Amino acid sequence: MNFDWNDLRFFLNLVRTNSYQGAARRLRVDHTTVRRRITSLEDALQARLFSTREQPLELTAAGEQMLRYAESIEALTQQATESLNGANNELIGTVRIGVLDGFGTCFLTPRLKPLLDKHPQLKIELVVLSRLFNLSNREADIAIAPAPAEQRRLIVRKLTDSRLFLSASDDYLAEHPIEKLEDISSHRIVTYLPELVFSPEMDYLNFIDPPVSRTFEATNVIAQLEAVAGGIGIGLLPYFMTARYPNVRRVLPDRFSLDREYWLVAHPDTINIARIRTVIDYLVAIVKADHKLFTGELD
Repeated sequence: MNFDWNDLRFFLNLVRTNSYQGAARRLRVDHTTVRRRITSLEDALQARLFSTREQPLELTAAGEQMLRYAESIEALTQQATESLNGANNELIGTVRIGVLDGFGTCFLTPRLKPLLDKHPQLKIELVVLSRLFNLSNREADIAIAPAPAEQRRLIVRKLTDSRLFLSASDDYLAEHPIEKLEDISSHRIVTYLPELVFSPEMDYLNFIDPPVSRTFEATNVIAQLEAVAGGIGIGLLPYFMTARYPNVRRVLPDRFSLDREYWLVAHPDTINIARIRTVIDYLVAIVKADHKLFTGELD
């Protein structure tokens, strides 16, 4: 018995949302329609794709195998559509980039105009959040992360090193001079809320010695940057962010810094779609052009 190709859309969206209601919202149908189409697909394949009908849903071995086929079919369909519609080499369609708030706001957004000017039919969706992205669930086409992804079947490449420095405003340093690293313990440190740090790479307080007793905590690095610029305290911030603020200075840069990395993550089934490949190449190029901004070598 042949299955309805349209049932694959329901299957993929159900896997990615792990919710009948979520898949229904994406597809703009009733959740009972999603259940009916999944049952129809399983009947046609004569295989159970999910181990249970209740949430959270888990794929069976057959479901895992079908997911790989479905994602490949989806990618090939997108490539075929793009190729046939883009005979004039014009990129058409949407690319969603999932990125951390500091990188997305301070570095990437100001540099997207040349890409969009060159490809006016290309739509960029920039998802800027203080968390990691799940490309297996298609939360984004491309993600930029502080550590290599551990999700299955993803293509990962190192984008750049990034250096963080203790940073403070001119007004703060005029009122609270810092001559040696040991002085830091008596200052207010601007940092993340420890219980809400989404990655061990972001738990900076563990790297400051001696320990600090006073903190100003924010879940968002943009808020931390504004707190530092406003004179609330000293923050451990990426140089590519503080370089945009003329009133923010690095503190004891020869004595203390912290090295981190940014990684580019993409899905193997979509990486060869022209619009996604073009955006990836552009991201790599602009980071390479400004690599000194990430390592703090401009001063």
